[in-house]
Amino acid sequence: MSVKKSLRPFLVLCSLAILIAGAIYFSQSRQGSERDSNTASICKEGESPEENVNERIGGAEQEVGVATTETTPPVIREKPGFDHYFKRVASRGRLVISDTTFDVFNGTTVGERLTVDLDAVEFSGTVVGVKEAVVASKYALNLDDGQGRILYSVDGNGKQAAQIAFNQDARAFWVSELEELQGARGLLVEQVTVSELYCAPPGVVYPLSSPANADKFGSLAGSASPGSKALAPLVGPAAPPLLDSIPGADYVLYCDFDG
Repeated sequence: MSVKKSLRPFLVLCSLAILIAGAIYFSQSRQGSERDSNTASICKEGESPEENVNERIGGAEQEVGVATTETTPPVIREKPGFDHYFKRVASRGRLVISDTTFDVFNGTTVGERLTVDLDAVEFSGTVVGVKEAVVASKYALNLDDGQGRILYSVDGNGKQAAQIAFNQDARAFWVSELEELQGARGLLVEQVTVSELYCAPPGVVYPLSSPANADKFGSLAGSASPGSKALAPLVGPAAPPLLDSIPGADYVLYCDFDG
């Protein structure tokens, strides 16, 4: 009897230990089952958690890619429709035309139609500006189909100059008197940029007031944009334009020190 009494507390302690261990084991098993069920609900059928995570990351990258591609298309500053003019002139190498080429402007009136032949290319349009005086003359010709404009002038020394610019294009032609030591006469036709013609930022297109130039003048011109300036009339007395130092101004002042 004494032996049974001494073993009884020991048996009771063993039973309690077994019960506690069993409770802990079942509790951990239940938590593991809940985690597995949650993972299964997140993942698609047949996918591991790693595959599911990779797919979600890839989807996010794809969304970012779509967002970045929806940007404003770049401005085309060289219109393919005008390429043939520049190719023809370039094919002639150094293109020199007669110094009487622009005589067709003499005595013209606004609204009259003209064709200017530069040998390599021809330009037709309507006269939109005439300013003739004893000492100097200026003319403006709008090209057909809204292609651009020719500006031709003769200064007080009888020196000729012309520019041919194309709408929404950064390229242009500059025509000036040929200066040769041998005294040869003629007009030299050269391809230039609109930036060179108007002392404007690189890459601008004609005309300077074009919305395509907003990124070129926006940070420089402040509140005044190139399109806000009024052009001096080509017919009748021309009022002197307001001068300023804003880059891209419609008026550029040239100083000629030839005498």
